[in-house]
Order: sequence, then C-alpha cells, then structure tokens
Amino acid sequence: MSQMELLKQNFIFRFHFCRPQQKISSPNSGDRNDESNLFRAEFGTSQQFCNDSCFGRFHWNRRKLYRAAAKIKGPPTLPIIGNGLLFMGDTTTIFKNILGILNDYPYDLSRIWLGTKLMFIVTEPEYLEIILNSPHCLEKEPLYRYARAVAGEGLFSAPVAKWKKNRKLISPAFNQKILDSFMGIFNEQTKIFLKILERKAGMKTVDIYHLVSAMTVDSLCESAMGIKVECQMHSTGMNHWMDTVMMITFMRMADLWYRYDFIFNMTKWSKILKDSLARLHQFTQNESSS
Repeated sequence: MSQMELLKQNFIFRFHFCRPQQKISSPNSGDRNDESNLFRAEFGTSQQFCNDSCFGRFHWNRRKLYRAAAKIKGPPTLPIIGNGLLFMGDTTTIFKNILGILNDYPYDLSRIWLGTKLMFIVTEPEYLEIILNSPHCLEKEPLYRYARAVAGEGLFSAPVAKWKKNRKLISPAFNQKILDSFMGIFNEQTKIFLKILERKAGMKTVDIYHLVSAMTVDSLCESAMGIKVECQMHSTGMNHWMDTVMMITFMRMADLWYRYDFIFNMTKWSKILKDSLARLHQFTQNESSS
C-alpha cells in the first residue's frame, strides 16, 4: 500500500471517529468517496479552528476590560450570562435585586456583568460628575430603542449625531429667562401636589408614583405646550395612557423575551401599546387645536 493511500485512510479514520453518525465507505469503495470524506474532515477542522480563533481574539481584545473589571467588586458571575439571572422577572423583582446588590456591595463603584456587557453602579457624586461631563458618554444605551418607539428620536432617546444637532437648535428655547418664566407654573403645580399629599396624611403607605407623574404631566404640558390638562385635579384618560405606555416600555427593557420585536408583536401588550399611543397623540392634537 502506497504512502498516499495510508494517509487517506488515516484521515478517513479520524473523520469517522469525530463524526460517528455518518457512515464512511470502506477504502475499497473508490477514491471519490475517500476524497469527499477527506475534504469534509479538513473543512470541519478548519471551521473549528476559525471559531476558536474568533473566540480567542474577541477575549484578547477585551483583556484590558477584564483587568479593570477584576479590580472592582461585584456579585459573583456565571459563564456566558454573567449576572443575568438577577435581571430576570418582573420589574419589582429586578428592583429588589438591584437594592440587594447595593446592600451587599456598598461601595462608591461596583460592577455587574450582563452577558458580555460590563456595567458599573456609581453612587459617588464626584464620579457621576466626571461621567456626565465626559464627551465619551453621550451615546445612549441600546435599551433606549424601546423608548424611541414611544417618544421618537427626541433629545431623550436620539442617537448622538442627531442629539447634538437638535440640542443646538433647541438650546435658545431653554435659556435662563425662559426657564424663569415657568417658575409660576411650577410653583402652582407644586402647591396642588402638596395639598393632595396633605389629604393622605395619616395613611400607612402612599404610592406617590401616580401623584408625581400627574404633577409632571401638568407642569410639562402647561410650560412647553401652553395646555392645561389638570391631571392632578381629576383623573383623565391621559394619566392612564401615560402609565400604560411607561409600564410596557419598562417591561420590554426588563423582560428578555419582550426585547425581540417579533415576539413582542405577537403579544397583547403590543396592541395595548399601539392603542395607548394613538389615544395619547389624538388627545394632544385635540388639546393643541382647541
């Protein structure tokens, strides 16, 4: 038997060992099958090598990030998912888990891993000042894309390029003189808010979320659009629609499955969100035209 035939049989045996589910023809069945099996074995080996190379290069390029993260304390991580289990469940569960992290790691700076993404928890005001004033921290978190579905690409959720352009255009409308002219509106709405709180004095617990939300809507609509909606004085459809939109938006951020559009669009929440947004837009159009 020639050296070439021995080499072919060696490759055929290795391929058969790695892929036992495929039937390999005997060496006597012809060179054509042997060459095909040889090619498959070489292709599989090359593909595995490429995968390993990409995986190794990915982590090698992030070695400085891993070194920095190792110096910061945080909860133990699991392979691949990191601390992802702490952020599964409803918003109440996730919020409790975040409070647990803050209690277990009461430092000015701590870290968590969401999959391959490193995130920092900052509680020191001096650190926050550095971050907020940095020109390298203007890009929005990818989770903001769920807010874009609700608020569009405004100052709150726009990408950096559009945000910079719009900010320059809108800055003159928020100079100090104009802001000072809104103080009367803010004071009036705050007084209404305090009167509502006085009525709830003596209650064991008070959920102020809806109260603060109504005050914010009243202040925003009257100052920015010149419209009095009086959400604090009486319950309106706008309160309900705003709360529904915010609830579904945060639910999509918190729930892994709802982050995928094709899954979310098949749920009842997609229809509720579209209906609430349509009613909100219709409400604002009617109020602004009246």
